[in-house]
Amino acid sequence: MFAQHLPAGILSQVAYGVVFAIADSDLSNGTLGARAATITSLLMLGVPETRAIALVGDQA
Repeated sequence: MFAQHLPAGILSQVAYGVVFAIADSDLSNGTLGARAATITSLLMLGVPETRAIALVGDQA
């Protein structure tokens, strides 16, 4: 399901960084949350947008 354009180790580091960047932003402006971090991480890992949104649903 995940894209294979980068090695898994690099993808995991990038996704990790994104989660914490969104979390830091959320602390300062209160507009983003776990749902945004989850969907963004899935998109960065190559999951198509519709699938990422469906996987998260109303959770997070």
